[in-house]
Amino acid sequence: MNDHNLLSEVEFSSFFNYSPRGTSETARKSRRVKDLLKNCSPPERLEAMVKALAERVPGSALEPFLNPSVGLVPAPRASQLKEGALWPAKTLCDLLVKYKLGGQVSPIVERHTTIRTSKSSPGNRPEPPEHLATLNIKNELIEHSAITVIDDIITKGATLLACASKVAKRFPSASLRCFAFQRTRGLQDDIEHVIEIVSGQIRYDAKSGHLFREP
Repeated sequence: MNDHNLLSEVEFSSFFNYSPRGTSETARKSRRVKDLLKNCSPPERLEAMVKALAERVPGSALEPFLNPSVGLVPAPRASQLKEGALWPAKTLCDLLVKYKLGGQVSPIVERHTTIRTSKSSPGNRPEPPEHLATLNIKNELIEHSAITVIDDIITKGATLLACASKVAKRFPSASLRCFAFQRTRGLQDDIEHVIEIVSGQIRYDAKSGHLFREP
């Protein structure tokens, strides 16, 4: 941990690409996937998506992140969760467990103060310390020694890093990773594939405030 109680790095993986600006049919399809993940509707298509993921996990780079021996922690929304409100990461975690890509869902990280979303302009997106300041973690046990923090979409990784930092402080001996269903490819105009399994790192330099996702 650094001086801000933030991890300096955490391993992450993702399954889908997302092109915000691309004009190809592949890019447009990626935006339809994004809408499906954000809205969790129609539910039968969302479940089909998770089933397709489950078929590709064995033997892939995703297997350490998603397997029956891993505890899943859904990342909270940017706003405080109201009763009955949609929580995409929690819905996705429940489906992951259904398809044996997790052993337990533990919604222990909560947002106590609403924060700006990743839709904000690049210079106005909240950085990891701001995310961390808006989060609480419940005093509950997770039975698994491996934990994966789950989110629907990763942009730079500020949300996942802050959530992982909370979990790491609460469970310092756990093997901790992050998984996002979709990875934003905002720095390029187009993408070649909607499905692209990747694993890499989210890194944060507290001294400079620089947050970096690779790839």
